[in-house]
Amino acid sequence: MPPLITDVSLEKSSKNQEANYFSKPSYSPDLNPIEHGWHKVKTAIRKELAKYEFNLHKAVAAAFQYL
Repeated sequence: MPPLITDVSLEKSSKNQEANYFSKPSYSPDLNPIEHGWHKVKTAIRKELAKYEFNLHKAVAAAFQYL
């Protein structure tokens, strides 16, 4: 298996080759609106699972009725 490329090793190699290195900011689910949508979907499915005896297909269909 090849060695993993870390930020430090990438930064060093980019300096040696006169390339620009941009570090990416840390990921925050609060800044991504789709994460809030998926949270609502998962919450609705969890609520419906018990009603349909943990049949996932029926629970998902019922959950999407309300969304």
